Amino acid sequence: MAVSGISSAFSGYVQKTLAGAGTASSAQSAALQEATETKAQTLKEAQSGDRAAIKKLSQVQSAQAQQTASQTPASEPGKGATVDHVA
Repeated sequence: MAVSGISSAFSGYVQKTLAGAGTASSAQSAALQEATETKAQTLKEAQSGDRAAIKKLSQVQSAQAQQTASQTPASEPGKGATVDHVA
């Protein structure tokens, strides 16, 4: 009897583990789809409440803002419109 209980417990564990593996595969598939979709698709999904699409758009906007900020030249003290008006 003890062996039968262990066997059924192990069988249940294996089934749960294998079921979880299927979930990971579908999660990977969803991530791949999210990564390869166009910006228009992402925007449409975000407007309908898709949290992954909203997060992706937020990340893209943040990256664009950082890129724009890094391209803006730094101002030098002693140069610029303010100094020209004072002089």
